[in-house]
Amino acid sequence: LKASATRPDGAPPPTLAGREWLAEYARGCGQEMYTITAGKRMGGVPWLDAVGAAWNKYHVLLIGVNAVTWQNASRRRLSLNPTQHVLRSEDKLLVIAADRSAA
Repeated sequence: LKASATRPDGAPPPTLAGREWLAEYARGCGQEMYTITAGKRMGGVPWLDAVGAAWNKYHVLLIGVNAVTWQNASRRRLSLNPTQHVLRSEDKLLVIAADRSAA
């Protein structure tokens, strides 16, 4: 909606004061989604450990994995927050980061 449609003429523009959720949303608008390969160092690491390490070390959020299926090595399956998954070096990780270099 246009701001003029939600407040009277001459009223001051709205601020983020008291709207922590809106400030957090605005910060999040600077984030993008990337796909990266897990690589040899991540092979064998449980998903939840990888999520914690990625956040603590790089401030990026792992949200999913595109893994080769056990039934057919030529097919992949995308899983969001696969808590029981153990990473393999060929897994593709879905990452939210500020930019490509951070991912």
